[in-house]
Amino acid sequence: MNYRKLLSKIKKTKKIIVFGTSSAAHTFCQKVPLDIAYFVDNNSQKWDTQFLGKPVKNPQALSSENDDQVFFINATSFFEEISQQLSGMGFIENKHFTDSIKILDAYERDNNNLSRIVCCAIKEVFVCILAYFMSKELFQMLVFKLKHGGLSFKNKQQLHFWIGKYIEYPRAIKYLKPKPQERILDIGSGTGLIFFPFWLLSFGCKVNAIDLFQVDIGEFKELPVVKNNRGKLITEKQDAKALTYESNYFDKITCICSIEHEDDDMKMIKEMGRVLKKNGTAVLTFPINSFYKEIRSNELWGLIRLYDSKAISERLIEPSGLSLEKIEYWKMNNRFKYDCSWEGGHDFNNMSALKSLFYYSKVKETSGIDNLEKGSSYGFDLCVLVLKKTGQ
Repeated sequence: MNYRKLLSKIKKTKKIIVFGTSSAAHTFCQKVPLDIAYFVDNNSQKWDTQFLGKPVKNPQALSSENDDQVFFINATSFFEEISQQLSGMGFIENKHFTDSIKILDAYERDNNNLSRIVCCAIKEVFVCILAYFMSKELFQMLVFKLKHGGLSFKNKQQLHFWIGKYIEYPRAIKYLKPKPQERILDIGSGTGLIFFPFWLLSFGCKVNAIDLFQVDIGEFKELPVVKNNRGKLITEKQDAKALTYESNYFDKITCICSIEHEDDDMKMIKEMGRVLKKNGTAVLTFPINSFYKEIRSNELWGLIRLYDSKAISERLIEPSGLSLEKIEYWKMNNRFKYDCSWEGGHDFNNMSALKSLFYYSKVKETSGIDNLEKGSSYGFDLCVLVLKKTGQ
């Protein structure tokens, strides 16, 4: 699908309606200058209110619209669910609606200029040089990212990449030590713009990337790491609490910043222990706090569970049946007066990649559970948990 042509067409001929009124919709509307007719949202408390100066309506209002004269932009993180909802109303994907991230990507590629290209190149090179002196895995990751669309002036869709991943992905690789032909399960891969499974693929691994909604790699099938057949990538819609794989199936498992979104995290970690082979390694990352906390009010992120030391032991290690190999605590240092809170939302601009290298500092690396010191007020401090399967 050529989203540049689609963007050009809908700007000229369509009445544009945005689905969603969260921080994702706010960011999209700030970056892409479109004449929005109105917003719709499934949250009834937002109906008949204003968002960015436009009315917010019940999605049922869409049924009265002329199919050929409107276009809907899904600016939520629940693309699969909203797609099914719109399809049930008779609308067709890419004809009547699409994902805001794809439109944003097309817009940014169309609006590159020489100064932006030069600034982007300088920034990326500087980040790579800096990373070289910080960690071998971080440097390898950034080089891989550059080769697969990391520079925004390249005519490629960029793989999805968020702020904390500059810590989480390299640490996961450090402890996984992926080898060719190993079976690796990546839980919570996202529904499309994923990065980590592709990096695992570059090691020649057989990667199963799963999410609660269908993982669609779409245009990324054309990436060199996919086409060179070094490894094998299988994307599946799976409930991590009831995996369909046989026991002792995977050599290694990763769960990057996903388990905190799961209502029954104990059942999920138990399943991970079941499908992991003997002597296999599982690496999880998740936000931590000095006390256990659950945040359920954020529409964009769903449940966010902040673990403390006791919860890590009782909710993750003990139910898994796995042994603790290593645990790292990372503290976020907000040096840029930037709202990184789960409740405050995330507006990732072009400098966030560079800034994120300085956000975190490792507080502790240990082989045992220690009490967490008081974390940042943002609830975005990070734990890297490494578990190993011993015994049968």
